[in-house]
Amino acid sequence: MVPEPSAIGPLRLCHHPDCVADGYVIAGHLHPAIILRGRANERVRLACYWFGELVGVLPAFGSFTGSAIISPAAGDRVFGIAGESVVGIPVDSPAVGSVGDPRRVTR
Repeated sequence: MVPEPSAIGPLRLCHHPDCVADGYVIAGHLHPAIILRGRANERVRLACYWFGELVGVLPAFGSFTGSAIISPAAGDRVFGIAGESVVGIPVDSPAVGSVGDPRRVTR
């Protein structure tokens, strides 16, 4: 076991995405995903990297890990994983999100 947070320069590595006073947290645990909606009501769920002001959350890549739909705040940066590409997703786009999803995660 590694003590948390584990410091690497200004970064604090943690399992849970909790803020710390002395650095920017990089965490896992949530396995963030984002839903994008299309014009014909189609939806795609993408694992994603989610970076907020104080905490960044990394995606999970395993087939048994599951994911949590996120609700990014204004100013957050989200990068979806689409096949072998990582794509920036504008969080203010009307295509982002899924209203009423009970697994939606906010910070």
